[in-house]
Amino acid sequence: MKWFDTKSFHFYYRFILITILIVLFLVFLFLMKHSEKYKLEPVLIPGYNIKQYHDFNKDGISESVEMYYDRETQTAHIIVEQYHGKVINEWKIPGYVALTDLPYSLWIDFGDVNDDSYDDIIVFSQQNDSLFLYAIDVKNSENNLGKYIIKRSFLLRRGNYHEKKWKIFLNDQRIVDINANGKVHKALYFTLMSSDTFSVRGIFLYDFNKRRVTNRYDTRACLMNMNFFDLDGDGNNEIIVDSYASGNFPANVPETDFYNWMFVFDSHLNPIFKPKQFSGFPSWFRGIGTKGGIIGFIGSSGKTNEPAKLVKFSHDGEVIQTISLPIIPN
Repeated sequence: MKWFDTKSFHFYYRFILITILIVLFLVFLFLMKHSEKYKLEPVLIPGYNIKQYHDFNKDGISESVEMYYDRETQTAHIIVEQYHGKVINEWKIPGYVALTDLPYSLWIDFGDVNDDSYDDIIVFSQQNDSLFLYAIDVKNSENNLGKYIIKRSFLLRRGNYHEKKWKIFLNDQRIVDINANGKVHKALYFTLMSSDTFSVRGIFLYDFNKRRVTNRYDTRACLMNMNFFDLDGDGNNEIIVDSYASGNFPANVPETDFYNWMFVFDSHLNPIFKPKQFSGFPSWFRGIGTKGGIIGFIGSSGKTNEPAKLVKFSHDGEVIQTISLPIIPN
């Protein structure tokens, strides 16, 4: 009798291998079962959710951003998922956050706040008589509770209480580099209009380092989109601001929104020249910076009996050329 049986060896080898595989499979099932409670899944309210796409890490593949506002709890929910569906994290922002079905929502935007080459999420939230800012660090939020760069930072307080509810229109915002005391860091410019004509409206500068609004220009005009351009060639961008004649104020008060205007500011929100007044309600102004100055479009619905115009301005606001355009219905 041989002391070594080849057939027995192969039998025991297969038996041990199969046993190990079965044990590993049972361990895997056990871990999967007990790890389910840690798995992030989006929970959305039908009819109130909005989905956007944004490439946070600039790899050419966009992540999805699900957003909804829960009216019962007065809380906004933001859920970011990788392209293959894995949830990065969910954030709950207290207060009212306006969401629309537009390609973008002006109360939620994206930009690199902390200079790590990875975009963050900025969120405006309204609670009672105040407006707050949040900045979410998506890059460092995977598999944890969600990291904030800025959390509930106070922006503005409502002015006079003319209406029961403070209705805010955030018309534009932009994260840009600013130079303060020789150091370049991030700041946020935004334009805002309240439906309450006696409340806050204008253009504002929020410094991410100081975590507060450091500069502002209050006006009765309705300020809209911003265009950044170095008009005088000094290496610093000026800000050309669009406006809309919404007709909330009388025609005879200073900087009334009965007219549309051209405002041009430096980086500290000081006017470069006296604002230029144009057509009355309803009409609008749109401006862009060029090497030769500013090209402005003054639009009209036709109700003002004023023609639409293309106007070329010098960098200090002087009119160089005007072209009247035919008014086209609708």
